[in-house]
Amino acid sequence: RLGSDVDYFKFKTLSTTDYYRLTVKNINIGNNYSCFAQIFDSDGAEVTKLGVDSGKEWSTEDIKLGRNKLYTVKFTSYFSCVGDYKFVIKPVADAGSKKSQAVSVKLGKTYKYRINSTGDVDYYKFKLTKSGNYCFSSKDVDISGRNWDDLHMTVYNSSGKQVGTIITYKGKTTSKTHKNLKKGTYYVKISSPYEYSGTYTFRIKKK
Repeated sequence: RLGSDVDYFKFKTLSTTDYYRLTVKNINIGNNYSCFAQIFDSDGAEVTKLGVDSGKEWSTEDIKLGRNKLYTVKFTSYFSCVGDYKFVIKPVADAGSKKSQAVSVKLGKTYKYRINSTGDVDYYKFKLTKSGNYCFSSKDVDISGRNWDDLHMTVYNSSGKQVGTIITYKGKTTSKTHKNLKKGTYYVKISSPYEYSGTYTFRIKKK
């Protein structure tokens, strides 16, 4: 509960997750961003902030935090308005941001993940047991772009040679077949060239 005071909370990040989301609900504190939340790192530098109107529940963009690090959340009431609030900080599912951290995926299955706005890149890997033609498809579910090429899906072989790129526009699904792929391990890199954030899906299947 807030009034003329300030509330502080501490939390420690996980060793396996880079991205987090802060959600705050202003139950009955004043209005016009009257509940104000800030996250600070261990050096006191502000990482993010969020103002929430009375009766509203808002979330930050997914924020990148250091692993195994201590952070502080500060809550302030503008104009010393009295009232209640609640909040939650949750890790956001995210694929590996490096090739060495690539998440293994299976053929024929649709995967759903989120790309973040802070230069996030997602890596996946899959194995072809037979040479042949394979179809790659990606869908821009809700990436917050401007109808540009918001989502790039780039395929590499195990030697790092680029096989091809599938470009997907906002709200669209794009498919492309790559012919005569040899059996072996391949990698997929998902990125947003304009550093937009949002959800996407993708699938790889044999033709």
